[in-house]
Amino acid sequence: MSIQCHTAAKCRKPKDGLINNSRFCKNHECYQLKRISNSSVCHNQKHCSGQSMCLTNVCVPVQPTSYTCKTQAQCRFGEICKFELCFEPVSILRENEIDGEDLVATEDNNDL
Repeated sequence: MSIQCHTAAKCRKPKDGLINNSRFCKNHECYQLKRISNSSVCHNQKHCSGQSMCLTNVCVPVQPTSYTCKTQAQCRFGEICKFELCFEPVSILRENEIDGEDLVATEDNNDL
């Protein structure tokens, strides 16, 4: 059973620090951004390797778009220029899906 929420504060967990930035409330349920397994907090793109990007302090998986780039300015908002291609997040949300640390609909009842 997932946590019922009205604000993102209800979805945050003690001791999770900046990872809490990736948690939010939508339709009265807690969600978390899908992130790369075993990734820690990122502060900028340099902290995320390969096909991932730093979004709200977590490395999220990305997929290539159909267009090329030489600079970040050639990509759309929310995308990143890597390997001369614009990349976009694969999936922003994970709903009720269990995958180790990537669980999104949270199961714990912390009242913060």
